[in-house]
Amino acid sequence: MIACAPPQAMSVLMVVTGVGFLTGATADVGIWLLETFPMLQSIG
Repeated sequence: MIACAPPQAMSVLMVVTGVGFLTGATADVGIWLLETFPMLQSIG
C-alpha cells in the first residue's frame, strides 16, 4: 500500500500543475512569491 503512494502523489501533483497552467494560476503564484520573498529576484 505504501509503495504505490509516491506514484499516486506525483500523478496528483501533475494534474494540479496542469490545471494551474490552464487557468493561469501559476503566474499568480509566481507574482505572489516575488512579492512575498523579494530576495528571489536576485536569483538568475
